[in-house]
Amino acid sequence: MVYIMVSRNGKYYGPKVNNMNIDFEIVEHIGIITPASRFHPWNKEINVVSWNGGEAKIDIREWDSNHTRMKKGLTLKKEEFFNLLEIGGEYFNNVESTDTEE
Repeated sequence: MVYIMVSRNGKYYGPKVNNMNIDFEIVEHIGIITPASRFHPWNKEINVVSWNGGEAKIDIREWDSNHTRMKKGLTLKKEEFFNLLEIGGEYFNNVESTDTEE
């Protein structure tokens, strides 16, 4: 079980599994979805990450500027990521076609 340690003031103290650190390696940086700002110093990013020495997977989450701390996120296998892109594309194509019919 993963416990996310957050203080009352919103500072993140890193992932813990039964009081043990989780190891991670950012294998490849794909891009930034939402850049950090003056009021929110975290980048929402898409990366390829290996957790605890396992298979590297697509990972979407917020990171601090030096990639030592992170917030909760979503990790997907390659096939799941492609399915997400396909479903999103179909959804927005349907929304756009509905908007143009009006």
